[in-house]
Amino acid sequence: RRGVTLPPCVNRGELVRRAERVLTRGVEGARAREGCERSVFCPPPQMASAPEGGSPDKAAPEPKYKPIKMDTPEELMIQDVLNNNCAVKAVVSSILGFGMGGMMGMMFGTFEGTSDIEGKKFMQVMKESTRASLRASWTYAKSFSLMGLCLSGSECVIEQARAKHDIWNPVASGCFTGGVLARGSGPYGIAGGCVTFAAFSAAMDRLFDQS
Repeated sequence: RRGVTLPPCVNRGELVRRAERVLTRGVEGARAREGCERSVFCPPPQMASAPEGGSPDKAAPEPKYKPIKMDTPEELMIQDVLNNNCAVKAVVSSILGFGMGGMMGMMFGTFEGTSDIEGKKFMQVMKESTRASLRASWTYAKSFSLMGLCLSGSECVIEQARAKHDIWNPVASGCFTGGVLARGSGPYGIAGGCVTFAAFSAAMDRLFDQS
């Protein structure tokens, strides 16, 4: 400013150049902020990095909003097939039931084959136990496979026909499955299987909904 006397040790030219740089940076920053406010795609402010040897807690924080990952058409198609195709759900449940029944039959059949071992050799006992385990495994596997096929397939068909998701879908599918499994026991056996599996399906549905 005019009328201000500077000390002899101060360089007037250097002082003017520093003032001009400060003013230029301020004007450019104001223009950038103004343009950012008018634009929809405003880049996030640049955070200062942590100084060398400084604490890692003072580093730049993570962004508040993260990009949303959209599923590809192939992933959507696979999800639609697995969740809405009754045939696929029935086949998958049947395969899983076959495996589970085979393991359970193998375990229970081992104890059935060792009921009478007095006076028998070790190899004979092992052969009889293995045969009993295989027979029980095949029987359990077929039963569980049929149960998974009927239960999952009928529930999917009933839910799509009613266009509702409530407790009555597993109840109806359980009744149908119980009747199919007890088809050789006469009318009373079919009715008992229907009621038993309907109650079991309702209880399992409530349990999984709560969990």
